[in-house]
Amino acid sequence: MLSAIVIVFCAVILSPAANAGNVMMKISVPSEVILIDNILALESVSAPVAGFIVVHSMLMGAPDQVIGYAALKKGNNHKVEIRLMMEPKVDDMLALMLHADTGAPGVFEFVTEASDADAPLMAVGRPLMEIVRVSDLR
Repeated sequence: MLSAIVIVFCAVILSPAANAGNVMMKISVPSEVILIDNILALESVSAPVAGFIVVHSMLMGAPDQVIGYAALKKGNNHKVEIRLMMEPKVDDMLALMLHADTGAPGVFEFVTEASDADAPLMAVGRPLMEIVRVSDLR
């Protein structure tokens, strides 16, 4: 029997804009997300470079461990699904962060290599991310 996720849970939009010589980027997501079968579904993600949308757990208000990721192509990415490696609880906070693909193409190396490969994209000296709350698990 085939099953599919039909409900769109949130959308992530990255829009670069020049500002005083720096590239400003923004991710827009709802403040709450719903997970079904430990999958975070995003309607769309738009990225300025090939990379990854990465889900980090939070520890004391800061991004901590990588708990899931999905590859992105440069430009618009539709129906992005991120399978999480651990199941968060309702009310947990998660950081959705964009990482550039700077290592082996298509291979997420940020957590597997002792190098700067696939590091987060930065805007004004800070990682490009949004914090969301898990509102429901199904």
